[in-house]
Amino acid sequence: MNRIAYSDNVKSFIENTMASQEGITRSKLTALVCNEFNWYSAFGKPRKVECTTLLNKMEDKEIIQLPKKQFRAMKGTRKQEFEFSLVNVECSLEELGPIEIILAKNNKCKLWNYLVEKYHYLHNSKLVGTQIRYLIKSPKYGYLGALSFNSSSFKLERRDLLLGITNQNRADMLNRIICNSRTLILPGIKINNLISHIFKLVFQRLSADWENLTGIKPVMVETFVDKAHYLGTCYKASNWINIGQTKGRGRNDQYNKYEKSIKDIYLYPLDRKYNDKLIKALDKEVKNRKQESWAKKELKTLSFGNKRIEDRCCNMLEKLYEKPCSSLMEVFKGSKAAIKGSYRLINNERVQMKSILNAHYDSTCERINEHTGKYILCVQDTSEIDYSTLDDAEGLGYLHKSTKGLLLHDTMAFTENGTPLGLLDAQVWARKDEDFGKKHKRQQLPIEKKESMKWLNSFNACEKYHDRCSSKTFINIGDRESDLYELFAEKHNSNAKTELLVRCEKTRKRNTSDGYVWDVLPKEKEMFRMNVHVPKSGVRIARDAVVSVRVKRVELIPPIGKKNLPSIEATCIYVSEITKASDKISKPLEWMLITTINVQSKKEIQFMIQCYVLRWCIEIYHKTLKSGCLVEKRQFHSAENLMKMLALDMIVAFRIYHLTKLGRETPDVSCTVFFEEAEWQALLIENNKTIDKPPTINEMIIMIAQLGGYMNRKSDPPPGTKVIWKGLKHLNIMKNMYISVKNVLLSKKPHA
Repeated sequence: MNRIAYSDNVKSFIENTMASQEGITRSKLTALVCNEFNWYSAFGKPRKVECTTLLNKMEDKEIIQLPKKQFRAMKGTRKQEFEFSLVNVECSLEELGPIEIILAKNNKCKLWNYLVEKYHYLHNSKLVGTQIRYLIKSPKYGYLGALSFNSSSFKLERRDLLLGITNQNRADMLNRIICNSRTLILPGIKINNLISHIFKLVFQRLSADWENLTGIKPVMVETFVDKAHYLGTCYKASNWINIGQTKGRGRNDQYNKYEKSIKDIYLYPLDRKYNDKLIKALDKEVKNRKQESWAKKELKTLSFGNKRIEDRCCNMLEKLYEKPCSSLMEVFKGSKAAIKGSYRLINNERVQMKSILNAHYDSTCERINEHTGKYILCVQDTSEIDYSTLDDAEGLGYLHKSTKGLLLHDTMAFTENGTPLGLLDAQVWARKDEDFGKKHKRQQLPIEKKESMKWLNSFNACEKYHDRCSSKTFINIGDRESDLYELFAEKHNSNAKTELLVRCEKTRKRNTSDGYVWDVLPKEKEMFRMNVHVPKSGVRIARDAVVSVRVKRVELIPPIGKKNLPSIEATCIYVSEITKASDKISKPLEWMLITTINVQSKKEIQFMIQCYVLRWCIEIYHKTLKSGCLVEKRQFHSAENLMKMLALDMIVAFRIYHLTKLGRETPDVSCTVFFEEAEWQALLIENNKTIDKPPTINEMIIMIAQLGGYMNRKSDPPPGTKVIWKGLKHLNIMKNMYISVKNVLLSKKPHA
């Protein structure tokens, strides 16, 4: 219809009609166009709505000039009132008795509108395209709920891929798919398996009702579940098939803003043929996913505009993971073509650090949504990447007086137990040489021109991805450097849902309505005491400290010179160590934590303190990045290329860290979720073990750690990232040897 509408034939017909019929209305013109070009529905009605839309588009593009719009005064309409009272029903399906599925027409349709508007969380917003509405009634108890079905979504990537919908067959296929837009069970109705039973009854007549209305028999029903409101349990119980999630983009989203909520997509086949087709497509997808490398899964949304370059990037990422602590020459040893290809990849203008990391961010969001916990800890920190050995590299900046390199400020998502889920933001920049030694001058600049803006940027990035993980509570955590009043103001002004947990800098004299926090909080009554584990740092040994906790809800007042910023309600948690450290190096703990979460109970406050303790996890990640991936040893001649390489190394470092923590959190899970068969088989042979089934992920991690020097004594702590990245390098050699020997043995096997 679009191709026809924009043709010269339509344009000339409209011009001739308007010239011959003066004063013709838009409605009359639309009817004539439909008649002239045979734009009728399957049951013989003119497609006036579609035609009007197309004519308006033509006018907007200045192809045609339509008659002026005629505005009519709206007549006052009386809102339909119903004498409807809810009933409380709590029984079994057998006790409920028979259920009537009533097609809502005329007055029944008005009742449907009333019930949905009042009791459904989406209310009675306009349904799209062709519609069918049902009322659910029990002869014994009255109305129980309502359902509606309408035209399907125009484009849906997951559905279109599985059902083979293309631009060529889209019009025909969409006519055969309908959408379950509303499902309502009235408040007070508590009957087990009621919705499943209703769907069963509705699907027995839905095909016939839809065919009578449109002349087309449907083959599939789709629906969407917003996890912020519901878990989709009723659809799972009714044998709907979950095929994935939406991307958070609306139909009019032209700029990839992802402003919509992420929803689960469910399909219910009405035709056995399409049921088999859907099941086969899902099975094939699972098989392909198993064969697909972890790198391609991690960067599945990677887009350089060239599939060959994307594949090379994924292959390079996989090889870097197999041989951490190695240069590119060592990674691709024996293959001049691979070495040359890797350098060409990094030099390619299409390949950008931002594109690589954006694909990783998407995978992080998936892991966050899969996580069963409520809270996600978004930890920010800054790390210096020293490239002083690269004298001729362009675009580097000073770090200190005699060192040059790049600054990395990243945000990583962790579970409540400290398991990393991936990065959510990474900012890399170089300081200007001309700014060296002008710290005081830089301090006078507005926040937008300071390096401190990195904290606000990362906070906003977390808020952006929180919209795609709306069922979780994000807590943005920072150390004393993040104690910026502008950060709290940003949270307040933007009404962000991401919460803040910041350690207060003692020298800042953070002011409240009652005085400085460092003066007020120590005078508060002790609330409780608890143990806090202090991790090892440099020469400081790890220890367990007993601390005193004091809490007060305060009103933060903007500092001098920033009176334009609003006052902020926050909770201050003062943590001070009671016990003395056994070594002379360690200082007693003294933390002042400020959070935007209104914590009150002892359990909530303890959780906040433990969240801040887990801030140390990002330090381990940075250590893995520098020592495990040797990012500071990379040899490139420009900061831009170093950044691209850094992006790949950051993903490798995350995977190593993730693997280490996963073995502690889920030790009994099969290693096949993370390792190839050749890898665990090679390790079993190395350790003289014969097991009928694959080892657990914890057993696998211990064997890898032993390759890296881990002793596995009873008194030893769980293996860390250092022995893991050393072990992975040896594992790759063993895997290749296993594959080579296996291939030789198979080649010598006599043929039948």
